[in-house]
Amino acid sequence: MEDALAQAAAKQGRTLTPDAKPCYHQPCDAWSERWDLRGAAQDVQMLHELGRELASSDRWPQWKPGSEFKDVRERSAAARQKAAPPKAPEGASTPGK
Repeated sequence: MEDALAQAAAKQGRTLTPDAKPCYHQPCDAWSERWDLRGAAQDVQMLHELGRELASSDRWPQWKPGSEFKDVRERSAAARQKAAPPKAPEGASTPGK
């Protein structure tokens, strides 16, 4: 997902960088009225666009080597392929569209 997020951020002229001082659930995790939340709004837009793109495609996000979830995902690949609905022939109309 990191690669897909980086591509989505690039479309907004942004780059992904690790949080230099992570505060989530730490003593420094406190709201401030000085916060500029425009970046958070851009994040929401970026995640929506990425989700829409993935939902409209037939590609699956891939886990990177070393991810704790990669092996489980690979073991379940065959089951997902069996459960996938058949693809419509090229140019066929889709019901409800």
